[in-house]
Amino acid sequence: MQQLQVRYPGEIWVWPGMTLDVQDTKTVPEIGHASLHCGTRYLILFLDLDVMIPGTAIQTVVLHWYQPDLILNCTETNSPGHLVPSDGSGGPSSPIAEYIGPQPPLGSHHRYVYLLYVQPLKYRFPACFSHIPPENMAARAGFDVRQFMQAAGLDVPLAVTYFFGRNENPGRPSRTWQSATTTSFQSVTCDPASTEAIWK
Repeated sequence: MQQLQVRYPGEIWVWPGMTLDVQDTKTVPEIGHASLHCGTRYLILFLDLDVMIPGTAIQTVVLHWYQPDLILNCTETNSPGHLVPSDGSGGPSSPIAEYIGPQPPLGSHHRYVYLLYVQPLKYRFPACFSHIPPENMAARAGFDVRQFMQAAGLDVPLAVTYFFGRNENPGRPSRTWQSATTTSFQSVTCDPASTEAIWK
């Protein structure tokens, strides 16, 4: 697996294992990789691996961004390898889960992971994950990456990177995931038979 190139505004490049202040990660970064090709579509997932349900010992994964139909921006010579949404991305047949910047609780460090996939030619958004577009805990908590990959017909990620998000500013307002409860988890059931039929 290869390292994904991620750059936040202000020329902040993400290196695996580095720590970033959440103030620097509020907006969508540039995504790229040396092995990207014109004419190929890509899909990205951005996850928080370390959300704890308050009052419990339960740890869950929260989806911060799902963006399909990314294509290489082959027209900009100054920005080679930069992915952009294609025309029609985010339509009814291809929804997206808008980017939500890292927001760990005050004084904590969470692991945030980017996973980039080659999008299958006959890709269809898995209906069993139709709950994920809203920007709230009920939609995004308990995201099962393996189940999503299987339902969406995804191969192993093309590239990946991760960083630690740090929140150490007590005066900074942020919408955190601390409203999560055990009832925030969606019960996802994907029909293996219909999924298999789509991808054969």
